[in-house]
Amino acid sequence: MEERIIKYDPNEARQLTNMAVYRAVFKDWTDQVTEEVVYRAVHLVKQRYRDRPGITRSASTYYIAAALDCYDKSERAPPPNNVYTPESFGWDAPLLHPPHASTSTAQFQGYARSLRGVSAYTSAKILNTRRLHVQWGGFQFSPSDVIHDAIHDLESFFWVLLFLSITRAGPGRERREELTAELSSFPDERHTQVRGLRQAVHCCFDGDRTTITQNRKTLFEDNDFEEHVLGHVHPYFDAFKPMFQQWWNLLVMAYTFEGYEYYNSHAMAIRLLEEVIRNL
Repeated sequence: MEERIIKYDPNEARQLTNMAVYRAVFKDWTDQVTEEVVYRAVHLVKQRYRDRPGITRSASTYYIAAALDCYDKSERAPPPNNVYTPESFGWDAPLLHPPHASTSTAQFQGYARSLRGVSAYTSAKILNTRRLHVQWGGFQFSPSDVIHDAIHDLESFFWVLLFLSITRAGPGRERREELTAELSSFPDERHTQVRGLRQAVHCCFDGDRTTITQNRKTLFEDNDFEEHVLGHVHPYFDAFKPMFQQWWNLLVMAYTFEGYEYYNSHAMAIRLLEEVIRNL
């Protein structure tokens, strides 16, 4: 793992960053973040787009704005004095070089990936042999070729927990009755809700590989997880809903920017799990 670490040089980042320009042009958020946040955003863009130095300012700005938006949506308490640091965003971690392919062509790797794993819990990035274009707030970086990495395993764990919370009525329970009983056994006013639940479970978990692959792709590219999936979590697991939404936001940020969220995702997910356990 050590050879993958990309050295962060704050002095180099400062040389690439004209803070006076940032503060003049982006007054709406520059007072909300420390200079170190800007430097680390610039560091990411420099690594991602070595051959396109002209986009450093705009791309790093989008990244910071997205991080602020993601933090706001997490409903976490704001940092002291409302000033965000790299630690606030989980950016106090090293970037890593992407893993190297072990086979000769990206096309072959994509085909091989599509044959592995249980579809219901497999990462959308692994399922889709074509590139998945994920965006946050209308902005996206060009996605890299997908090679199986830790973030994809973290997404798989997300789907496992979500599956249990949607299809079960509590710990150790059988499938909830809305998924097994005849529709006619429910009052008419519940038919729409039951149909929606069954459709969500079929599209995300119980359908064939093609169905799951396409629907996972759509969820990420349209970023409509909250609208189409989260609302079907069983009431017993309502306390987990904020965690699922924040975990989803973490995945979208990671796949959009392939930055600190991508490589520090385990620490961020552990924080989410610890928070929900404390609040139970």
